[in-house]
Amino acid sequence: KNSILASQELARRRRANTDWFVQAGYGVWFHFLDLTTPRRGPSKSYPDAVNDLNVEALASLVEETGAGYVIFTTNHGHPTCPAPIQSWEQMHPGWTTRRDLIADLADALNKRGIRLLLYMNCPGLGDLVQLPGTLIDSPTISEENYAEILTKVFTEIGLRYRERVAG
Repeated sequence: KNSILASQELARRRRANTDWFVQAGYGVWFHFLDLTTPRRGPSKSYPDAVNDLNVEALASLVEETGAGYVIFTTNHGHPTCPAPIQSWEQMHPGWTTRRDLIADLADALNKRGIRLLLYMNCPGLGDLVQLPGTLIDSPTISEENYAEILTKVFTEIGLRYRERVAG
């Protein structure tokens, strides 16, 4: 019983403080993917779109909304990653970018007191394949291998951005 209580107390102490999230009130969410197209004009390649995104202008627009945080999609549909994350590149060669859009966006938002959260479609990262006619993903790798991949990616992202990214 004492061991369980000690373990529970340790878990409580390690919990992230999310008071900022409650105080933020609301946020905005952006799906900025290789499948994202402009309302007018020609589409750009994903690397060109990442390179051309003006994060200062975007952060200013977010600030005008009064939002306290931004959720930014790293991938969905295809295994894109708007940053040079090596563990991601190892799993999906050619789907990362040279520009570290995550860092640039985090810095632009943080200057304005706005927090950045990343949304990641983990099945897309882990190379799961959707079974035809279903909404069920089937792994092409073992669960252990999948967990190792996610651990590597999350660890690299956490160490790279630290407090610059809120979650």
